[in-house]
Amino acid sequence: MKKLFLFLSFLIILTCAKEDSQVPNTPPSQITMQYNLTATAGDGGSVSGGGTFASGTQVSLTATPNSGYSFTGWSNGSTANPLTVTLNSNTSITANFQLIINSYTLTLTAGEGGTVSGGGEYEEGTEVTVSAIADGCFNFSQWSDGEISPERVITVNSNIEISAEF
Repeated sequence: MKKLFLFLSFLIILTCAKEDSQVPNTPPSQITMQYNLTATAGDGGSVSGGGTFASGTQVSLTATPNSGYSFTGWSNGSTANPLTVTLNSNTSITANFQLIINSYTLTLTAGEGGTVSGGGEYEEGTEVTVSAIADGCFNFSQWSDGEISPERVITVNSNIEISAEF
């Protein structure tokens, strides 16, 4: 009987000592969903932002182009920079960039006694064949930059102005 009394006393003490982790009549705590925002950059730039955030969080992403590139938009179609994304699911987005191609003018003029061909506007690095054509009694002498061949190839890396002398 003494053992039964000790057992019951011990059981009552344990039951009373147990803490209830929740106050009666309160709803269970809300579980906040976490989502990943994966931000990547295409060739020609970088992106800041991204990570793991609570559902509904607004996250700002910034695309930064490298020298010689321009930002063209995000893979979701937006061109805003920075871009604000509201997370309601795991999301991946890519910043797109393009190489800036400079355009230059090749201006050709002809002195008395001939014509020239090949001038115009060209993308940087374009190789252009230019020609100086002498009229009937005239002979080509030289280009204003000293070149003596009437037909030559010029690589356009800046605005260029040359004339043909006859």
